[in-house]
Amino acid sequence: MNIDFHTHSKLGKKLPFSYKYTEWHLRQAKLSGLDAICITEHYNGAEMDATFNYIQTKMKPIDDSFVADNGLIVFMGLEIDASEGGHFLTIGTMHDIKGIYQKLQPFLQAAQHPTFPQLLGIVKPLPVLFGASHPFRDSNNVCHLKAGQLCLLDFLELNGKDSALDVENEGKVKKLAAEVGLPLLAGSDTHQAHQFGCIYNQFRDKLTTISELRHAINHNAYTIVHGQNTTVQVQTAKLIKSALKEIHKLGGDYVSVMFK
Repeated sequence: MNIDFHTHSKLGKKLPFSYKYTEWHLRQAKLSGLDAICITEHYNGAEMDATFNYIQTKMKPIDDSFVADNGLIVFMGLEIDASEGGHFLTIGTMHDIKGIYQKLQPFLQAAQHPTFPQLLGIVKPLPVLFGASHPFRDSNNVCHLKAGQLCLLDFLELNGKDSALDVENEGKVKKLAAEVGLPLLAGSDTHQAHQFGCIYNQFRDKLTTISELRHAINHNAYTIVHGQNTTVQVQTAKLIKSALKEIHKLGGDYVSVMFK
């Protein structure tokens, strides 16, 4: 079972939700060879309720996940900023993820991110997976956190985008994971579908619950697989994403441009 632990259903976090774009995006995930994805939208992105509603109304629930018409399994998650820096992925049931989102509302209203201890207080009482995304990205890395804080996470992400654009990234992430004793999980960080498949986790069994995911991760019952054209995929997705966001910025409809 091929799973990508870090994906987005929208082109950009501040863009409005697009049913048509998301529908196409998830079709492409399956066509890229993935069996499952975790949709980890930015908690401070636009129209989060629309994303929740789409998954709940357009997909069939199966244990802790959902399944699309094409057979793609979807786990729900969030990508959350901490005020000290760093982005953190949390993956769980729809109920738990929506509950976390509601507890983050005071921070959205105050236009500030939770501190890392505050974030721990919100997510750790719940049976969710909680890890650090792109640990060494310049703009939002977690290297300033102490080892005693990092070891409270469930995993570190090996980010496909960062690894494709920085040849030293994978070595640095593996070294940090070994130092703090955490497993690595692969996430593509896809906003634009050409990036799907650049990196993913290949599990031995079909998994549809959070407890199954946790057990398989803790027992190392998976391997991380790199795509054959990772750099080209990431660079292409980055270029298309930038062009489509510029169309939106100028007042155009990037979705209609894509599907003409």
